Amino acid sequence: MPQGIDTSETEYQGPYCKLLFLLFPPEGFIDIEPQCLETNTDGVVDHALGFQVNFHNRPFLVLEIKAPSVLNTESGRKLADRQLRSRLSHVARDAGLNELYEISAVGTKVCFYKYDKGARESITPKPILSGEGSLMAGYTTPMEWWECDILEPEGERRLRSLANHIKDKCAHLSQA
Repeated sequence: MPQGIDTSETEYQGPYCKLLFLLFPPEGFIDIEPQCLETNTDGVVDHALGFQVNFHNRPFLVLEIKAPSVLNTESGRKLADRQLRSRLSHVARDAGLNELYEISAVGTKVCFYKYDKGARESITPKPILSGEGSLMAGYTTPMEWWECDILEPEGERRLRSLANHIKDKCAHLSQA
């Protein structure tokens, strides 16, 4: 993986692609789609690089890549979080399960999101309100959400555990 605060998200696209193919080998009906999405959050136009993991053309996992510099500012983390929440809400309509997972990868640091169609407040981690105001204006995104580093043993374990959970769900669907 590339290292350094000055690296861009494009430098992580290849390594994350290889990692996803390692976690989800190209067999059966699992597909990995590269994506480059233009987002417009509160008038801020941004491009998001990432991947979508599908089973029978239904999404189960979305990985979005951001440059490491995003973690340095509250505004950068908040924008990344809001883009992810918006994307999860849109992609979840086509999800193959009641759960859709998303990984926000900022360099090698990741935050795991889960969208649960059956839950009232369906996206975790839940936004942390910071005083008065609307959800959009008055919440914070702590740097600790991205404390999991996939290059460290615990980060690798969590990532593999999520991949195995998704593969188990897909295998169960295949048998149904």
